[in-house]
Amino acid sequence: MSERGHHRPLALLPRSRTFGTAAAGTQLSWLWSRESILRLLLSLVLALALWLYITNKQDPNVVQDYGQPLPVTVANVPDGMTVSNVNPGFVYVRIRRQDPAAPISQANFHAFVDLIGLKPGLHHAHVQVIADPGIQVVSWQPQTVPILLERTQTRTVPVQPTIYSQPPTGFGTTIITTPKQVEVSGPNPLVSEVARATFDVDLSGLASTVSGTYRLTPENAGGGVVTGHLNLTPSSVHVTIQVNPESSYKTVPILPDIAGNPATGNGVVSVTVNPPDLTASGAPKALAGLSAVHTKPISVSNHRAGTFTRHVPVILPRSIHSRTRTVTVTTTLAPVEASSSVQIAVTPINVAQGLIVHMRPARVLVTIAGPANKLRRAAAGMRATINLAGYGSGTFTLTPIISTPPGISLEGTAYPSFVVVTLTTL
Repeated sequence: MSERGHHRPLALLPRSRTFGTAAAGTQLSWLWSRESILRLLLSLVLALALWLYITNKQDPNVVQDYGQPLPVTVANVPDGMTVSNVNPGFVYVRIRRQDPAAPISQANFHAFVDLIGLKPGLHHAHVQVIADPGIQVVSWQPQTVPILLERTQTRTVPVQPTIYSQPPTGFGTTIITTPKQVEVSGPNPLVSEVARATFDVDLSGLASTVSGTYRLTPENAGGGVVTGHLNLTPSSVHVTIQVNPESSYKTVPILPDIAGNPATGNGVVSVTVNPPDLTASGAPKALAGLSAVHTKPISVSNHRAGTFTRHVPVILPRSIHSRTRTVTVTTTLAPVEASSSVQIAVTPINVAQGLIVHMRPARVLVTIAGPANKLRRAAAGMRATINLAGYGSGTFTLTPIISTPPGISLEGTAYPSFVVVTLTTL
């Protein structure tokens, strides 16, 4: 056999393998290939999705926005200070609930700022939010709200009514408030503006006394409402509105004033007035002393027999009013054998002890007839008396009794034919 025949063929010899560092490098290059990286990312995404699914199944709490704004309140306001911006603002919260189906409202939350230790001025205070059990507040916005702290002041102001309408004609009112003053407290600049505490009053249609409770409003000197964080103590007052008639009405007779003497041989035999009386209005006290009204004087001087008419004004006392301003007075004169018209004083008789007499008129006009030589002296012997026996306090209309001297006769009746007598106690 040849020497070449002693060797194995190359194809039958086993292949050599690489060991050590070279072999490890070959495996890492396969691991970081594109295909292996894609597989790795897909595995991570699937693992995360599975974790979220399992987490959600195990913890049903869901984070959500509570859509309603929560008002922010203040706590621990320092002594001697007040918050000028009464409504600091609102916050919106995100929450997690153990039971998503359970109903919730603003009452389940409390948003506030703690002002302890703060000084006067503008502060951006941190908001705190707490919730009822079963509700977790995750976050809220805004985190801070502006708070304006100012020093407080207290002062006393009067209570005054603001009257929007007047009572009916003929009525007056007296408004009584209890108390008459109140205390106003709050920030110093606002309290300094307040001049009074007012309440609105409507007097239209009032004809009798009423009372009630009225809420007060702070006003400045110009009548404007002072708005802001102010406290009135008390915040309301008790009001009594007394309604009183400003005027009363009374009907009184009209007495014409006849002046002068007719022509010789004539006398006044009748006097008529149209209307005979009038309705007077005025204060009750003024009307109490009014018993009759007079006209302006009507002169009969040198008038002969006959009838004449005059339109004369009525004389009204001050503060007394009437729709009747003028009256018609008709005077009749007639001839007499010898006559004269004289005025004689009216004398009250038989007045009860302790009474004072007031008479209107105090004199009456009478026409007398008789011998001429007696007529000149007749007036001195004539009397006009009012018998007040049995009369007590009050006002009465009475007819005087005329007495004449012998030989003198009375022509007709006295004028006026009655006298208004008022009796008062001492």
